[in-house]
Amino acid sequence: LLRSLSPDELRAVIAHEIAHIRKGHLAILAAMSYGWLALCWGLGEAGFGALINLLYFVYWIVIFNRVSRRLEYAADAYAAALTRPGDLIGALRAMARINVTPVDQSRSEEALQQHPSTRRRIERLERMMPAREGGSRRIP
Repeated sequence: LLRSLSPDELRAVIAHEIAHIRKGHLAILAAMSYGWLALCWGLGEAGFGALINLLYFVYWIVIFNRVSRRLEYAADAYAAALTRPGDLIGALRAMARINVTPVDQSRSEEALQQHPSTRRRIERLERMMPAREGGSRRIP
């Protein structure tokens, strides 16, 4: 990664990761995980073990992943405010190439992921760019 990104792109990635820490994203996801474990333990003890399979889909696939994707967007916005949106856009494109991940995903494919599609992240970041940098407007 260090060899594949420019210094500005690398700063944007670091700012994104710092956002997760400063905004308490790790604590949110940890609380959700511990909440799930407590729910499973309680249902198992009460004899509702089969219900856990259904709840697994609803909780992890639908709720947890959706929250995780929103936190990714928040970290992107934080990084864009600290650096430049274009730097994070360049980093996202480079990481998609390096990781050989699709840039675009359907909404149903994305629902199964903890990160939004690269295309959707880039579109949001482009809307944050000042017009002089090729974006539509700057969103604080």
